[in-house]
Amino acid sequence: MNRRRALHSNRRPGLTLLEAVLALTILGIAMAMLQGLLQIGIRSAATARDLTQAQLLCQSKLAELASGALPLESVSLVLDEFQPDWLYSVETAPGPQEGMVIARVSTVHRNDVEHQQNVYSLTRWILDPQVELDMLVEEAEAEQGAEEDAAVETAADASESDETGGQGGRP
Repeated sequence: MNRRRALHSNRRPGLTLLEAVLALTILGIAMAMLQGLLQIGIRSAATARDLTQAQLLCQSKLAELASGALPLESVSLVLDEFQPDWLYSVETAPGPQEGMVIARVSTVHRNDVEHQQNVYSLTRWILDPQVELDMLVEEAEAEQGAEEDAAVETAADASESDETGGQGGRP
């Protein structure tokens, strides 16, 4: 019995070499897996950021087209002045009704131009500004014609009144 106690008393509390190597191996595998997940997360965050920027640029260009700040004509791969890493294209086509235009804006990051991957597009139906302008001109001309007619009638009434001696055209 003393012998058993002597064998156990020689052991010090702590880890054996095998236990330490096993713990370090498990730690290394876990770190490698976490590093892979971290890279996937970073790539996903960059993709989400790029998608958001592409959406905002498309919406901005469509709003500029609808307001008339940009001409409603097709252009291809134009560098954006506010986001210099992005290029945009505009395609226009006649709409299903007269006075409507279908505008499609596509954006691509400068690094993806050769491969044409990661292209984001938005399409919107827009009232043709030229049709609206023509309608406003027609309305203004009609209004001006009505004012001229009213002025002529007023002048005719006034001259008629003068001829009858201010009696308002009564005999």
